[in-house]
Amino acid sequence: MMKKVAVALVSACLVGGYASAVEPAIAPATGAVPQRIVLLVDEIKAIRNFPVVLAERLGYLNDGRMAVTVMNIRDDVSTADMLTDGRVDAVVAYYHHNVVNQAHGIDTEAVVTLGVTPGAKVLVANQAKEKYKSVADLKGARFIAGGTGSSKSTVANALILAGGHGIGEYIRLGTDGKEKNVDALRDGAADFVVAPTPDGDVYESKGWPRCSRI
Repeated sequence: MMKKVAVALVSACLVGGYASAVEPAIAPATGAVPQRIVLLVDEIKAIRNFPVVLAERLGYLNDGRMAVTVMNIRDDVSTADMLTDGRVDAVVAYYHHNVVNQAHGIDTEAVVTLGVTPGAKVLVANQAKEKYKSVADLKGARFIAGGTGSSKSTVANALILAGGHGIGEYIRLGTDGKEKNVDALRDGAADFVVAPTPDGDVYESKGWPRCSRI
């Protein structure tokens, strides 16, 4: 099997018609041209992409049978569109992206799953923590939660629904990186941030409390 990296993270390698890329490697014939695979990651420095960074540096992505080129993006581009139109062959993402793709009729397949999920933390701005005492108070709250289909937005949606509100009854803000997110919490531009556990630890270290009451 392709060499595996064990990390405390769920990462699914999603492919659209290229499942053969993860079959057990065999010695290539002399002079054979390696199969070229373009593997997309979103924000290479994010913890979710650590397995790819490590595998690339250890030489696991080029074994003579295939040559994997890692492509990094940071813009809000639909990775599902890039898969379906052939711009990339595979995407590294949290597993739920495959579920979302299938729900929208996009035929992707999760072919590699690594480790276990680190979970998520919901942190509240200090000036907002007395205003929001339970999920019932979340109507109109401003959540830094990323894209529409992200796991962070899924957590925010679940909290809103648990409070008896509609998904359209809160304000979802995009994420601009940890430093700008901290500024938004400090300046009163956001009430909450939803973050994977490693990033949540960073926010807590900067003085933003985890919201245990909701």
